[in-house]
Amino acid sequence: MNSSQSKACLTLALSFCLALAGCTQKTSPSTAQKPLEVAVLEAQPQDVPEWQEVMGKTEGLNQVEIRSQITGTLKKIAYSEGEQVKAGQLLFLIDPAPYAAALKTAAAQRAEAAASEEKATRELKRTQALSSKLAATEKELDDAMSAEKAARASLAAADARLEEAAINLSHTRITAPTAGVAGLSLVNPGALISQQATQLTTLTQKTQLRVVFAISDRDVAGSVINHSNAVEVVSPSGDRLPARLDYVSQAVDPSLGTRQMRARLEDSGSLLSGQYVRVKLQTGMENGVFLVPQSAIIQESNGTYSVYTASNGKAKKVTVAVGPWNGTDWIVRTGLHAGDQVIVNQILRLRDGRAITTASSQTPAADQH
Repeated sequence: MNSSQSKACLTLALSFCLALAGCTQKTSPSTAQKPLEVAVLEAQPQDVPEWQEVMGKTEGLNQVEIRSQITGTLKKIAYSEGEQVKAGQLLFLIDPAPYAAALKTAAAQRAEAAASEEKATRELKRTQALSSKLAATEKELDDAMSAEKAARASLAAADARLEEAAINLSHTRITAPTAGVAGLSLVNPGALISQQATQLTTLTQKTQLRVVFAISDRDVAGSVINHSNAVEVVSPSGDRLPARLDYVSQAVDPSLGTRQMRARLEDSGSLLSGQYVRVKLQTGMENGVFLVPQSAIIQESNGTYSVYTASNGKAKKVTVAVGPWNGTDWIVRTGLHAGDQVIVNQILRLRDGRAITTASSQTPAADQH
């Protein structure tokens, strides 16, 4: 055997010895995984109001569009825009000169008609006296009576024209129909104002607001909606303001699939007319359900939902059926039982069957909406 063969044999023998030593060596036990400390919530069934949330817009309870009753040239804006005005306060003045002249003309026409009526009355009396003495014919009497009736009718028409002229003159002074905040003037002095067509401004009552909103008919399908349903308005700053329904449409808008509703605010807070707010409408009641923090609910890749519960020192994954959100909680309809210990933290570190210890028990979440 040459030297090369001797080296190969020696190497092979050494490898065999090392392998044999490895087989005879005892395997050290793996380090046991430390139980994970978690917080739990004891599930208790409860009745939870069901709410639908939509966007709404505030408007004045007695919001009025100010328009002119006559056509004319705007002469003066008599109020400060955005300021509180009193009922009857002058807002706009339309040039009264043409209407003052029309009133004088109507007054003159009325005086003329009155004179004609007096003359016709005198002629009738004279003709009646002559007729009683057979000094006037029957035709003359009939003509006198007809003339007197026509004169009285002309006087009545003149009275109506005089009254209309006086009303038109009074309409040159456009006053606030109620107290409120007068908005921005939509016209300038010198502009031609058209009767009923030209909007001058808007008058709103800042302290009395209501909210108009529309809700999908699909979202309220099967629900009874009437004036007794609870409503809550959430302002842009997060303030929760109580309200009550004062209008519920009994028809669905076919183009949008929504029902129009309106709620009156009991206290408008810092809200102003024209603001967008969140409206929460109670549409029913979820009976015997569980409230679980949203962070404890797991959405699986197949679209189902699950939670972890603590059972005999281990985490147990449970499939649940959920409903809508309720504040920071999620409504769980099925899958849980009274007394189940729902794990509410360490969710990403949990696996089904992992050893756990519970740090403390929490009370069921409070009802929120």
